[in-house]
Amino acid sequence: GLGDVYKRQMSALVGGPGIANYAATKAYGRHLAEALYGELHRDGIDVLALMPGLTRTRQVSAAYTEADLDAQRPMEPEIVAEAALRALGRKRFVIPGRLNRLGAWAFVRLPRGPLLRAMGRKTAPSHD
Repeated sequence: GLGDVYKRQMSALVGGPGIANYAATKAYGRHLAEALYGELHRDGIDVLALMPGLTRTRQVSAAYTEADLDAQRPMEPEIVAEAALRALGRKRFVIPGRLNRLGAWAFVRLPRGPLLRAMGRKTAPSHD
C-alpha cells in the first residue's frame, strides 16, 4: 500500500519496518556505488548512486490508483534521468527532487529509535 511507498522512498538511508530486506539492498547499493566512486574516480571512471524516491514507472503505475499516486506526487522518469545525467561525474550520489532531498536531510538527522517507531506505526500491516 501507500505506507510501503512512504518507507521505500528513503530506504537507502534508514531501514523501514516491514521492508527490511528491501531497505538493506538499497543501502548496500548506495554504499557499493560510493565505494566504487572512491576507488575508480581518480582513474576517470564515474560511478553514481541514484536515489530517486517514488518515480512514475509502469510498475508503480500498475500497483497504485491514479488518486493514490497523485497524493504521493511521484517524479517523472525524465526528470530523474536528467538529474542523474547532470550529477554523473560531479557527485557520488544524487537525490532528485527538492522534497526528496528535504526528506533525506531530515531522515539522517532524526533519532533512529523514534523514527523507526513512527515509520512502523504509519506503515505496519494489520494483524486483525
